[in-house]
Amino acid sequence: KGYENIVFIGLGFGATTAVQYLTTSESAIKALVGIGMQNHEFLKPKYNLVENLSDIEQPVLDIYAHQDISGVLNSIDDRRLAGSNKKNKLYEQVVIKNTGQYFSGHESDLANEIIKWLNITFPLNE
Repeated sequence: KGYENIVFIGLGFGATTAVQYLTTSESAIKALVGIGMQNHEFLKPKYNLVENLSDIEQPVLDIYAHQDISGVLNSIDDRRLAGSNKKNKLYEQVVIKNTGQYFSGHESDLANEIIKWLNITFPLNE
C-alpha cells in the first residue's frame, strides 16, 4: 500500500517474463525496464517477445549492451519498431557502449541510464 509508481526491471528472461505478464494481465505496474530483451526459442508454447512488446501501453526502457549476445543485438530494430507503436508514446531504446552482456565494469553506467529514465518518466512533484 502507498506505492504509486511500480516498475518492473528484468534482465534477459526476466524481461521476457515481464513483457508476457504486462500483455496478459491487468496490472498496477506503471513501467518496464527491459535489459537485454530477446526471444527465447526454448519456450513452449513459443513466445514472440517482439510481437507482444507492441501491445504494452506502459512506458518501456529497452536497454542493452553494445557487445550483447546475438539474440539481443539481432532484434534491436524489431524491438524499437514494436515498442514505439501507437499505444506506447514512452518507449526508449538505449545502448551502453563498450561492454558486454553482463555490463561488467559498466554497472554504474547501466544504473545511471535507468535512474535518468525513471526521473524523466516519473518526475517528482515539487
